[in-house]
Order: sequence, then structure tokens, then C-alpha cells
Amino acid sequence: MRRALGRILRRRRAARAGGSGQAATYLFVPINGVGLGHLTRCLAVARWVQRLDPGARVVFLTTSIAVQIVLRFGFVCHHVTPLSLAGDGLDPKAWNALLQQTLDALVSLYNPVTLVFDGVRPYRGIVRVLERRPDLHRVWLRRARMVDPGMAVGREKTESPFDQIIVAGELGCGESHDGGRRRRVPPIVLSDPQDLYPRETARAILGLPDERVTAYVQLGAGNLGNDQDLEPSMLESLCRQPHLDVVLGVSPIALRPRVYPWFRGRTLVDFPSAAYFRAFDVAVLAAGYNTVYEALYHRLPCILVPNDATGSDDQAARARAARSHGAVRVVSSSASTEDVVQAVLAEIPTLLGSERVIEPPFTNGASQAAAAIVAGRA
Repeated sequence: MRRALGRILRRRRAARAGGSGQAATYLFVPINGVGLGHLTRCLAVARWVQRLDPGARVVFLTTSIAVQIVLRFGFVCHHVTPLSLAGDGLDPKAWNALLQQTLDALVSLYNPVTLVFDGVRPYRGIVRVLERRPDLHRVWLRRARMVDPGMAVGREKTESPFDQIIVAGELGCGESHDGGRRRRVPPIVLSDPQDLYPRETARAILGLPDERVTAYVQLGAGNLGNDQDLEPSMLESLCRQPHLDVVLGVSPIALRPRVYPWFRGRTLVDFPSAAYFRAFDVAVLAAGYNTVYEALYHRLPCILVPNDATGSDDQAARARAARSHGAVRVVSSSASTEDVVQAVLAEIPTLLGSERVIEPPFTNGASQAAAAIVAGRA
């Protein structure tokens, strides 16, 4: 009954907006702690929403510390400091009340037709706002889970405040969907092929000579427990290899970026780093969702090093599934430096002797997710 009432109210509201010539507003609410996963997925879908609904206004409310990235993409962005960074002793209930008040104020200010939430689970404050606004088209955009029966427990209750649940798929994910309001799309990536620099341009920007082999190393933002344990020794070993240039990827939201005075390679801090992928011959990467699927989508040969400290994200399972879709090799985060370096060196002759495949191995799910969101608000 509540959903039916919501649909009626949304149709009336859309008719009024259409008659006044006002563009629809979409409010994206990615809830991040110390990473970029939820924010990046929302940026990818938001770009497609604007393509499919010309003139649409996109507004962000996020707990991500990467506000400047949202602004660079041309979207309005409001911010609430994530609970994990708000300081010790802060009452979670008080923080949740702040989030609720901020969201409530923005809904009243922008009068959106659709709210897109992206997070592991919706906070109570967000649910309370949704419950008071049946005229909103409410979407939960989330990442699929690798096979884990326990994740299905209580799912219906958690999803009940939403009209649509759009799931960004994983290669090798066993999660099933009912084909109704829950819809699964292919893995969502931010950068399309036309967004990448040509190889010569990317190398010129990074100051890389054309004739040398280049390895890219990006093992995470450094904001989690052990995502960079291998980094110093690996970089040192790779830099000792003759005829090999090394580029170190540094996250733009790294809270305490590591500095290596002895490192003589290039450093890449730009976002999205995928724009430079054609400059590299091979990469050593953490196995986070965005990193893996951007690399696979753009056919960057890579050695994946799963991070075991991510909690809700099974990077080891993702890396194993990616192995047959473009990843060169998967090594354990407990592997020795020499194991990883030898994996890189062993693959370089093969990579140089073969022509780089350009065709993506899967369709970017961002367009399908955006199409479902735009269609769903009617």
C-alpha cells in the first residue's frame, strides 16, 4: 500500500515538474568511511543519469572525504564527516541524528524526485527520512556479495524502505535476484574507453620514455590495516630491475601517504587513475572492487594482491574470479616481495610479445543502473 501511494505521489509530482519546466533532481547519498568505493560507483551512475535525462540536476550528500572529487565532476556536494573520523567518544546516536537532520534539510531544499543511497546498510537516520517522504523514488545502489549465505539473513527487512535495489555485479558472484524491484547489473566502472588517454599522451604526462617497460603499483589508500605492507620492499626491488620504470599510485584521499625518499620513480595521485592505464605494461594492484574492475574493463594486465583487512569485502574471492578474465596472477598478501616481483618479471616478456586487447570483457553496468533509476522515477 505504501509503495502504491508513493508511485501515485511521484507521478503527480513529475507531472507538476514537467508542467513548470523544472528539471528533475537526483540526490545521491554514498556512505563511505576511509575508501572511495561507494562514492566512485555513484559518480559512475550519476554521469549516466545526466546523459539519459538531459538537464537533470545531480546533488551529492556524502560522508566521503573526497568532496573535491565530486566537485571536479561538476556535481553539487554536501558533506557529513564519517563517524570513523569524527573523533573518539562521539555518541553514534548523536552522529546519526546529524546525518538525518542534514539529509532532511537537503531533501526539503532540493525537492528531489529520486534518492539513491549507496552503502553497506542504511543508517536509521536515512530510513527515517525515507519513511516520511513516500513521494521520493528510493533506490539502494549496492555492490553484490561474493558467495556468502549469511548476507541474505534479514535482507528483506533491510531493503523494505526502498522501491528499487540495484546491485552492481561481481564476476563469479553467486548472489541471485528476484527479477522484481531487485535488479542486478554488470560490474560498474567509472571510466569508459574514451576517457583514457592515448598511450603516448599518458606517457608524456607522466614523463615516461616510450621504449621502456613500465609497471604501475597501487596497493590501496593506506587507510586500512595491511594494504601497504608489501609496498616499500616491492618498490625497492622493482626499481632495481634494469629497463623497468615504476609508477607508484597514491590515493588522493590517503590520510597518511607514505613517503619514500629513496624512490626515484614517478608518482600518480590523480583520480581516476584509470585515465593513465594505457601508459602501463603491467600493474600490481590491491583487489578492491573499483580497482579490479577498472583494470579488467580496460584490459590492463595485472598481478592482484588481496587485502585481508577489509572486513565486509572478500578481496581474495574477487581476485580468484578475476584471474580468468584478464588478471595475470593472484598472490597472497602474505607473499614475499620476491614472489610478487618475480610474478611481474615473468609476465613482462609475454605481455610485450602480444598485442594488447582493447575490447572490454564485460558491459559497464553504470548505464544499465542509470536507465533503471531514470525509468523507475516515473
